Amino acid sequence: MQNWLNRVPHTVRDWLGLIAAGAAIWVGVGLLPDTWDLAARLLGTLVPFAGGIVLAYVLDIPTRFYAQKLFRGKRGPAILLAYLSFFGVLALLVGLVVPQLGASIAKFMENFPAYMATVSELLLFLQSRFGVNTATLTDLLENSGEMFRQLLSGLQNAAPQLAGAAAGMAGSAVN
Repeated sequence: MQNWLNRVPHTVRDWLGLIAAGAAIWVGVGLLPDTWDLAARLLGTLVPFAGGIVLAYVLDIPTRFYAQKLFRGKRGPAILLAYLSFFGVLALLVGLVVPQLGASIAKFMENFPAYMATVSELLLFLQSRFGVNTATLTDLLENSGEMFRQLLSGLQNAAPQLAGAAAGMAGSAVN
């Protein structure tokens, strides 16, 4: 059996084994989408547990510090203080990032026509200098520009919803 890959099938048993292996591979490939769906559902079920493990790991470091330095080894108040400090820092980050994100989107929307004009000029330069047909790219730029403007205005209007989503994530972390 040392060179079983180099062996030529001689008997009916060898041929039946090859046919069975081929059928098993065929069935396995046919079941891949169902297997993928099952794996996705299983991972979706395990995500909250993984989040809890990560949160416990991250909060263990400040809990040990607070227990040693502030509460003389008592972990109960240290856990509470670790959670309060974690959610305080999270709220501070959300409070700083969401308004800045809204301002950045507004500034980008304000400058967006200039960006589109610059890209249009670049396409015209490519067409005149190198003889490249840029009609398709120009049409794509005009169509995608309007779609991108709508997307950005939707993002700008969704800043309060982003803050609500962050609060919802914090609530699910508490749960």
